Amino acid sequence: IKSVSENFGFLAHLNTEELRSVLNDESKLEEMVKDVKQCKDIEKEKEMLLVSNRSLAEYNLNQEPMLILSKKQLVELSEICQDLYKSIENKFSGSAPKWGVNSLETKLSVLQMATQEIEEESEGIAESFLDGSVEIDDFLERFMQRRKIMHLRKVKADKMKEIIREHLNSRSSVRTNPQASYPLSSYYRPQN
Repeated sequence: IKSVSENFGFLAHLNTEELRSVLNDESKLEEMVKDVKQCKDIEKEKEMLLVSNRSLAEYNLNQEPMLILSKKQLVELSEICQDLYKSIENKFSGSAPKWGVNSLETKLSVLQMATQEIEEESEGIAESFLDGSVEIDDFLERFMQRRKIMHLRKVKADKMKEIIREHLNSRSSVRTNPQASYPLSSYYRPQN
């Protein structure tokens, strides 16, 4: 393969008419240019780039179905997540009022158990007094203290029962207990 100077160096020795014949014959010019090493290198590089581009294009086209499938799966998963989020949100908002009643009922149960325990303690103190194992002053102090706590807890428990009942009735009374449109006699009034 000839270099540029070797390929075109002979032109310096040609006369005007020979130069015109080379100039007018395009096939000779093309053949001279193709024989130049740099042109051959450029041509090879061009072919390699074309092959590389074609290979990348084919790879990308082969990836398209997988990409479309992945995109579809992503959309489906996103919709599932949104549905789950809405479901959880609805369950949470629907159960929030119930938590209030359940919480009160739980507190009521704990209060009733504590009341029962303190009542059993006071009965134990009374039995100890009746057996003669406790002095009267000690008995009165401990027994009165326990009974006072027990009665306070019973009052609180009764009040909590009333609050829970009113709360539950307020939900259902509008639907199940419409008010009478006529006056009731003073002898009969329904009990709530």
